[in-house]
Amino acid sequence: MVEFALASIVFFALFFGVVNGAWYLFARNAVTNAARDGARAGIVASTLCDPTTVASAAKSNAGPFSNAIGITPSSGIDVGVGQYCTVNVQYSYAPLAGLFGFGKSTIQSTSKEYQN
Repeated sequence: MVEFALASIVFFALFFGVVNGAWYLFARNAVTNAARDGARAGIVASTLCDPTTVASAAKSNAGPFSNAIGITPSSGIDVGVGQYCTVNVQYSYAPLAGLFGFGKSTIQSTSKEYQN
């Protein structure tokens, strides 16, 4: 019985660590995809980098984080390259289980698309 008590502490710590790591990678991937798809939609929109179009595309591709992400679109011109749309997406990540002192952090992704 004592052996199980000692071994279960290590097992559950590793288990929840793997679950938290997987959840973090899933959230990071969703935020990256939201930024990429928002910039892609913003560059082909009728108005360059239209905030409504960008937000709609980003939220539709953010999975379960669509209501929790912050979206900041901006546009500009690079000399010799052309117009671009930049989309910055942020998500406040909170681990499922707060083991080992890991707390909230911000996941951020920026994507820039150029119009030819």
